[in-house]
Amino acid sequence: MSKKVQDEKKFIAVGELLDGRWEIVRVLGEGGFGAVYEVKGIEGEHRDQHYALKVEAKDIPDYMKLLAMERDVLRALRDISAKHFCRYITVGQTDRFRFLIMSLIGKSLDDLKRAVGVGTGRSKQFSLCTSLFVGIETLESIQELHKIGYLHRDLKPANFAVGREPDTHRIYMLDFGMCRKYRKDDGSHRRPRDRLGFRGTVRYASPACHKEEELSRRDDLWSWLFMIVDVSVGKLPWDSLQFTRGTSQTEMMTKIGESKDASLAQNGRILLEGCPREYQSAYDHTMTLQYADEPNYDLIKRGWMACQQRKGYSVDSPLDWEPKGEHFKEAQAVPHATMMVDDRDREEMLKKSFEDKQKK
Repeated sequence: MSKKVQDEKKFIAVGELLDGRWEIVRVLGEGGFGAVYEVKGIEGEHRDQHYALKVEAKDIPDYMKLLAMERDVLRALRDISAKHFCRYITVGQTDRFRFLIMSLIGKSLDDLKRAVGVGTGRSKQFSLCTSLFVGIETLESIQELHKIGYLHRDLKPANFAVGREPDTHRIYMLDFGMCRKYRKDDGSHRRPRDRLGFRGTVRYASPACHKEEELSRRDDLWSWLFMIVDVSVGKLPWDSLQFTRGTSQTEMMTKIGESKDASLAQNGRILLEGCPREYQSAYDHTMTLQYADEPNYDLIKRGWMACQQRKGYSVDSPLDWEPKGEHFKEAQAVPHATMMVDDRDREEMLKKSFEDKQKK
């Protein structure tokens, strides 16, 4: 591809001004339907302050338009002073694209786990001190999102990031493309719809996803627990499944779903193997939840804090990626998260998600 064609595909060039107020500093990530830039404010309260600019092409299918959802979620979170999300700044549009400006974030948990985690390949894990911290911070973010009436439906390490230095003792939730309101305008819980397509990421999806059932707050908690077990011990029971070349996608999804069901049986013994005993409380509580039940986030959080106390950790204990942490040097090589949604790989799922959001 020629440089001229490449340049024509860009939404806006480094050094240009957007809306007369924002200078484009550098490209953070580019995809087929949008891009993310680092920008600098040039006037008023934002002068010399750096932010993230997300742009989304106007001429894309409705099911790929994610910026409006992100805007609505971030505004609602701002109104409750949520602390685990990017700060909403402003929105706007040009003749070619829509844009959203928000605070910048640091490195994704997925990238940090690969770089600083103990172990090899996919089986890397954080230290227990860091895993407990990640559990508490990410649980708080889920509670905040649920408080404004939304489900995430795709929780995984890649959708969380630490703050930029010196804000590395805070974790932020990202990517709201799969979000859905679980509450009606009158505050009542939506009734479950009939059979739906799969939503989420296979490795961390709740058992209900594999059955193509309607998801609720309970399912966000299952994804959270799978994620925390993964960062704590470096594996999930279904990771060991092997499939032959001719195995269909449907067969794989069924087998993984069956493995999850089996792992949740026997009092969670298989799922929680190698985890601190306090993880049991999260499993026990989530097992009791019915479709419309509100989780007791504080009950689960108390279990994690009890483990911290038992192990002698404090709120100021250094994390794996921090200057006094064991793997600070490795963490320095990890780039900041691009804040890009992997739109090409998720296109079919986003299309189905858009369609089911239109159902009453």
